[in-house]
Amino acid sequence: KAKTINNISVYNRLLFVSQTGNILADTAGADLHDRKLNFEIPTDLTPEKIRIVFTKDEGEADFILMLPYLFRGKKVGTLIAYLNAAISIRR
Repeated sequence: KAKTINNISVYNRLLFVSQTGNILADTAGADLHDRKLNFEIPTDLTPEKIRIVFTKDEGEADFILMLPYLFRGKKVGTLIAYLNAAISIRR
């Protein structure tokens, strides 16, 4: 079940992307075979330094949250969340 706040979906999409840029998991449910991300992930992401970018496309606004995924202290991928900007705009 999708997470909501005041009946507004918290996120529009969640992804897990490998170090090489391949999409390993995507809530959009699309075929993942040989899919690459269509934007660059900043190389300086650390657990202390994440990135949030605002986007607006065809009337839908999102905050894209990017944070590194670590395994045994080594970065192995990036978690990307398209957070619904309507939650922060509406009270």
